[in-house]
Amino acid sequence: MNEEKICFIICTNDAFQMRECRLYIENLELPKGFELEIQEIRNARSMAEGYNRGMHQSDARYKIYLHQDVLIVYKRFLFEIINIFQKQPQTGMLGMVGNTKITKELLHGQMEQFALAELVRIL
Repeated sequence: MNEEKICFIICTNDAFQMRECRLYIENLELPKGFELEIQEIRNARSMAEGYNRGMHQSDARYKIYLHQDVLIVYKRFLFEIINIFQKQPQTGMLGMVGNTKITKELLHGQMEQFALAELVRIL
């Protein structure tokens, strides 16, 4: 297992959505020393089968299972999740919640505080 590797596993059936999702992932800030892997799983019989296929194909310590239509806008997202797992080793899994719109508060410099608050709230 590669302790300094983060893998996004994405079941996809829409090339446009996947390109946009990948663009957002590639623009995230990556912690120093970490490697980023993006697995696009196509032709899966189900989401569960696709995610399991991706899980077994990657040696990454940190795996992020994502829908192709999810765009992560918080640039320091990877720093935050790695920090949570390192400070709380008993944590085995995190979940995310999203929103279908960006409010004016988020557009005026509060995006990072909102994203972190939502991430921590889940724990």
